[in-house]
Amino acid sequence: MKHLLAFLILCFISAAQAQWAPIGPFGGPVNVVRIIGEQIFVVGDGGVFASRDRGATWNLLFRVDDRRATQLVVDPTDLSTLYAVFATRFWGELAGYYDGRLFKSSDGGVTWRELVAGLPPNRSIAALAMDPKKPSTLFAALQCAENGVTQSIGSGFYKSVDAGESWALSSGGFNRNDLCGRGIAPDPLIPQLVYAYTEHVAGASFFTHHARSTDGGATWQELNDVNVPSHDLLAHPRSGRRFALANTPGQPSEGCFCGFGTAVVVSDDGSTWKRITDSLPTPDFCQSSVRSFAVAPDSDQTVYVGTGAGLFVTRDLGTTWANLAFSGCLGRPVGVANSIAIDPENSATIFVGASSSGLFTSSDRGSTWNIVRVPQIATTVLQMAIDPTDRNTLYATARDVDVASAVIRSSDGGATWETLTLGLPNGLGLAIAADGTPYVVAYLDSRLTRTSLFTFDGASWRALPLPPFSAELLYQPGLVVADPIDARILYVTAGPTTLFKTTDAGITWQPVFTEAIAGNEIRDLVIDRADPSTLYLLRVHSLLKSDDGGTSWQQLDVPTEFRKIALATSNSSIMYAVDWGAPRLFKSTDGGKTWGVLGALSRYISIDGVVVDPREPNVVYIWSNRNGILRSTDGGRTWTDFNDGLTTAVINQVLADSSGRLFAATVRNGIFSRPTGRRRAVQPSR
Repeated sequence: MKHLLAFLILCFISAAQAQWAPIGPFGGPVNVVRIIGEQIFVVGDGGVFASRDRGATWNLLFRVDDRRATQLVVDPTDLSTLYAVFATRFWGELAGYYDGRLFKSSDGGVTWRELVAGLPPNRSIAALAMDPKKPSTLFAALQCAENGVTQSIGSGFYKSVDAGESWALSSGGFNRNDLCGRGIAPDPLIPQLVYAYTEHVAGASFFTHHARSTDGGATWQELNDVNVPSHDLLAHPRSGRRFALANTPGQPSEGCFCGFGTAVVVSDDGSTWKRITDSLPTPDFCQSSVRSFAVAPDSDQTVYVGTGAGLFVTRDLGTTWANLAFSGCLGRPVGVANSIAIDPENSATIFVGASSSGLFTSSDRGSTWNIVRVPQIATTVLQMAIDPTDRNTLYATARDVDVASAVIRSSDGGATWETLTLGLPNGLGLAIAADGTPYVVAYLDSRLTRTSLFTFDGASWRALPLPPFSAELLYQPGLVVADPIDARILYVTAGPTTLFKTTDAGITWQPVFTEAIAGNEIRDLVIDRADPSTLYLLRVHSLLKSDDGGTSWQQLDVPTEFRKIALATSNSSIMYAVDWGAPRLFKSTDGGKTWGVLGALSRYISIDGVVVDPREPNVVYIWSNRNGILRSTDGGRTWTDFNDGLTTAVINQVLADSSGRLFAATVRNGIFSRPTGRRRAVQPSR
């Protein structure tokens, strides 16, 4: 009896101490890295982070859940004064950021507030710079692009002389309505000297304009020379030689369009500038576009640059360049080096923020690299699935900046991850067949107009033949569902209102449901694991049930429009459904014939999904992108927060495993895992 009691107490303590823990894949987009004093600052899609122990541990300073951190400026005379820009990302042929808003902290990141005084209400900050000689003076370039469409929305250049508390327009002589502020660069050695850069698109043509002010931005003179600073103007600490990014007009090349800061320029005295990156070994204009650079503190001849083709270094001020082979250090796409920072006390130590895979460091001047684990900077995971033949094998579709969506896999329960290169711009639906074969619905083109179903044979992805789908398929989510017992049976949605089935692993397909009623699209398909011939098809305004694998359907009475449904694996007569328009959860105990509403959820804005513990039908989890995860252990009568250890409340999916594990797929924070916290009593052996 003592041994049994001790065992039960141990289980209870273990369950009580359990909480969510991140399992990766670590390394989401990092936009800025700064080394100032003893601190390292990192700005990424997940927010602003700081480390005071050279990257061993990290603290989240600030995040805005619906925006991405794009810039950071730190007062070098007072490290407790921070400025950060948070913007919204848009996608398309001219993908980028818009609606950039400025925030300030005066206490080292503990509290933040938005700076608005004097700025236009429809402001969108594209660039922020501090006067190196007078940190209370700030400059901001306001762009005129909203959702990727060029228009005048309060563009131009603004200046603050009181540490951002108030702003005034500073575009005298350089304030055409069609010019979009893109870059601002005060000279670090010459007071009142500031460079500015604007751009605009007229039809199919792309134009850039450069200007210079010698009176701190009061008046501007437009320059014909494009080899002048537009971003990141700095002076070498020993020689005073100046370096900067210079933007030049973009050019179409191999289907891409570039308008970035494309060159590093150098000046010995600040009067004339020359380009040093023209001899970069890159294949075309787009690939040679410089996204970031850093100069070694111990030599103004050594410059590192990040381009679309990789990370390069020159040790002779641009005469020759060497590729540091940075892009292959993870065995998966790393992306572009968005930011480079070199330790001012040790030029051999380099940090690089990558657009796809996080933060990296080298202690040997770039010869070898290691990823720096910043737990809160991780990939956005859209969907997860567990291999039914091996519970340690996990699959997920993950999204980042450079790879719109990719399939990733872990064979060790989330300890390590690998990318299964899909070669397609966007993966949608994900399912694992009963024999462990993964299937993905993915777009076939970058314009997101055609989809197909792919399967992985262990080495590469293969497209399966599908029936001719109608044009209704365009821009509709792809749904693929696998039979839990028969690996040959799959279901795929085609367009918003048609469901196809295969019984031979994708060789042939038959429509099992089609009804082209506008506004009543298919939302979900759920299979009864105890009896896979029983299907539930959720549509916008109805719920259908089939007892014969989709041959025939009957409509069930539902009290409202459902967002998601879930079946209890251990008792499939118990079902839960999420209300689409209100924070309500419904429950049925007779297979969907009748429904009752569950209470105690009125304080939540919405519910985005529901999942049932496969072992216990009364243990239910729901999630909301505002409130994180809630758990009920009494069939939905009462609920408790279930967020210990989570670093975000924005959840895409919660997955419950029959072995007692939970997984949460999050936005920009990767995947979290934890035990359910409930243990079955174990009878002592006789």
